[in-house]
Amino acid sequence: KYIIGLATGVTYAFGLDENEQDFLSEKVNEGSAVFDVGVNRGQFTFLFAHAVGSDGRVIAPEPVEGLANQVEQNAKLNNLCNVEVVTAAASSEEGTAKFDYCTDHSTRGMLTEHPLESRDHHRTDHPT
Repeated sequence: KYIIGLATGVTYAFGLDENEQDFLSEKVNEGSAVFDVGVNRGQFTFLFAHAVGSDGRVIAPEPVEGLANQVEQNAKLNNLCNVEVVTAAASSEEGTAKFDYCTDHSTRGMLTEHPLESRDHHRTDHPT
């Protein structure tokens, strides 16, 4: 069960490529902790959540609040208590950083000191 938005339907409707699923499932063990950095819409988050099982944990940092909220809603909808969504960017340094992202291509986001030149990009401060 998923609440889907613009651009999420394809992955949720058709699933991940079988080779991707097999590869990831082989790398993640039951009871593991997984960091799904750059969660986006949670396509891999839920695969990881099932792979680690109820004794495992998936930490899911996503700096775009709307995307983080969507992943959190879908985790609750599927009773995935082992998913912890964190509205923050992943970084090697603690603090606040500039995060640029493209509203019409949610996978195009990055921590940066220099704003991207596009009318579709938004620049916000995010905890790291």
